[in-house]
Amino acid sequence: MSAVALFAVAYISAAELQTYYFALFLLPMTIVSGVYFSAHDLPGWVQASARVLPLYHATTLTRGLLTGTNLHGAILSVTVIVGYAAIGSVIAARVIGARVNQ
Repeated sequence: MSAVALFAVAYISAAELQTYYFALFLLPMTIVSGVYFSAHDLPGWVQASARVLPLYHATTLTRGLLTGTNLHGAILSVTVIVGYAAIGSVIAARVIGARVNQ
């Protein structure tokens, strides 16, 4: 998640615009990722789109580790989280580097 946030911060030009990032990206992601309630209760197309998000995998992994159940997708969840972190960090570093060098 921090790489995704770093990616957003690289594009935000003013501190006041951070609320738009929260309202348009983070809040819907927390709702569909199963943080507050199970994502399995959502319609099929929302579940499919939630499985692409890093927070879904972080939530699934955390719940599985805390309850000791549902660890069959742990490798996939870790891979998705690390993938988002790597890609987000590389893109954010390039964008921030380009803004610094202007």
